Amino acid sequence: MAKQNSKHIRNNKKLIADKLQQAVSNVAKRNMYFVSGDKESFFKVVNGKNKNAEFVDIPTADSAHAIAYVLNKSTNKTLDKVKKDIQTAVDKYSPQIEKYIIDLRFYNHTLNATSDIDKIIIIESRKDLAYTRYLAHKEDMRNKIYFSLTHSEDYKTL
Repeated sequence: MAKQNSKHIRNNKKLIADKLQQAVSNVAKRNMYFVSGDKESFFKVVNGKNKNAEFVDIPTADSAHAIAYVLNKSTNKTLDKVKKDIQTAVDKYSPQIEKYIIDLRFYNHTLNATSDIDKIIIIESRKDLAYTRYLAHKEDMRNKIYFSLTHSEDYKTL
């Protein structure tokens, strides 16, 4: 006869209630941030406990996911410093990234609308430059976000 893997607890409801309460309190202590948004608009990072948007108008999905990852990994002791560092990075790089996104949309539209070969050559070179700068600024922003986690006070305990 096979042995049962779990113990049968009949009249020990107090023990079950204590274990459940401990599990709930452990989950409540964790930082819970998630990303909201879609490809057609900006992204925002939302606090899962109180449903408030902590960071809004994040231009790229990978930057928003990096912010959520860093906030989830940081401790309550260093959360304010990490948020301040992330906000600095968002304020610095978001306008530039948004500008390059708009430029790329404009260049794509212009390429579809024109038939002049000289204009096409010029537009393609400008598009390549804008795309290269967009990728560089996007990577810089993501690195700065991860940098805020690694340079918090208690990084060695993570």
